[in-house]
Amino acid sequence: MPNTSRNAGRSYNAVTEKKMMPSERSASFHERLPARPALLRRPKTDPDLFSGRKMKEEVAAAVTSVAPPRPTKLLVNVNLQGSLGAVHAIMSLESTVEVLIAAALRLYKKEARRPLLETDDPSRFDLHYSSFSLESLDREAKLKTLESRNFFLCRSKTVSAADALITSRASSSSSSSASCSNEAEREKQRNPKF
Repeated sequence: MPNTSRNAGRSYNAVTEKKMMPSERSASFHERLPARPALLRRPKTDPDLFSGRKMKEEVAAAVTSVAPPRPTKLLVNVNLQGSLGAVHAIMSLESTVEVLIAAALRLYKKEARRPLLETDDPSRFDLHYSSFSLESLDREAKLKTLESRNFFLCRSKTVSAADALITSRASSSSSSSASCSNEAEREKQRNPKF
């Protein structure tokens, strides 16, 4: 018949140990205190620890001696005209605007962004503070002197005007050569001797 008692699985010593008086328990856990407590030694302290004068001097010395660390690199966001998102470039503080333009174009091409660029020549692009800014940034300016870390990159207006002029001249020369060939054809029809 199974034993249903609460203490069925325990040994006799475990049951009787609960009923023991604290004086009968192991001395390793309940050591008796001596009748007279020992004197506690006071730790060495600085009596001027909380005086305002000394504390103010130490704080002032600590603030003047430790300069905040300056960043050595910048995370720069460059939006390209017609592109949906910004290109993120990590640049040195000593880098110039021209280096930033070249890096942004290189990253744009490397990431295979759309729309594709006709050219990745940095001299054909200008960097602006925003898409609403009419004045482009100086190519020799250092990034640490600029007021922003977000820029807008678009095709250079002077280069675009030059490209338009070359394109219009090419189309006019091709149309003029086409008109010359048309005149030659007409002349042959008029004078079959030639």
